[in-house]
Amino acid sequence: MSTSLGAILAAANATVSEQQNAGDDLPFNYVPTGWVGIMFLALFGITTGGHLLQALIFRTMYMIPTLVLCGVGELLGWAGRYWGHVNPHNGDAFMMQITTTIIAPSFMTAAMFLILPKIINELGMEYSRMPPRLYSIIFISADVTALVIQAVGGAMASIADTPDGAEQGGRIMLAGIVIQLVAVILYTILGIEFVARFSIDRPARSAVLGERRKHSGWVGVPHGLIWMLVGLAIATVFIIIRSIYRTIELTDGWNGTIISTEKWFNWFDGAPIVIAMFAFNVFHPGYFLRNLESENRLPVSQTSSSERVEMTRV
Repeated sequence: MSTSLGAILAAANATVSEQQNAGDDLPFNYVPTGWVGIMFLALFGITTGGHLLQALIFRTMYMIPTLVLCGVGELLGWAGRYWGHVNPHNGDAFMMQITTTIIAPSFMTAAMFLILPKIINELGMEYSRMPPRLYSIIFISADVTALVIQAVGGAMASIADTPDGAEQGGRIMLAGIVIQLVAVILYTILGIEFVARFSIDRPARSAVLGERRKHSGWVGVPHGLIWMLVGLAIATVFIIIRSIYRTIELTDGWNGTIISTEKWFNWFDGAPIVIAMFAFNVFHPGYFLRNLESENRLPVSQTSSSERVEMTRV
């Protein structure tokens, strides 16, 4: 992973000589650097192929429509950027990369929204502000909404015949990005609160009789679950960084300074997403959560009973 990170940082700091000769008439407002595009295509190809193999080996099939699909979207996006290097005046290459690289991370956040409830089920639902299954329902619903809005905005921008039409599509895409950012931040706050409450044994809710287990702190927690939390935290941080960048980028407009500066895209979009993808390769739920089927764990059929708990006054 360190080798990949070094390559990413090298790309992020690359000077783009072609950009100096680019005019305002170019869709990207610069000529994308060819070798940077090839490098990210290779990195996303490796991590996406790895996720597909891991999903099949560990039988975590939910990773295919989430992380694998995210990787496919990023591959299409970076193919579009390399296409823009080969043919800088091609508007289709620009729209291909802008649409797919904006939409693709939505599939990764869906995986994040599925993994945290599994951890909550294991550590204790009483430390969570809401039942685990609601995390998936609420946040994936928000994720799908953001995805649809981004797709609609991308489609409108790609078929627009006027600058005003493209700007309108961009504003719609921005709305989708903001929804996704708000959802991820709220999810992060709830996740941090859960970990903090578990650490100090301060439940957010009263457990139904027979559901509360003896609290032994992090000492009794399986190491795999702790490492899964680490991987989830790494991915979440980089997703937030990327979402903030995209929000600023689209707010600045199609011809703004942000979208017209290639190194910022490499730093704050390409690098964060590929790091998050590799983080899930290293901290894969199929490996680190595979041995959590213990007698102490609540059966799935009983989890709905947690909805009958009352909020504890804190």
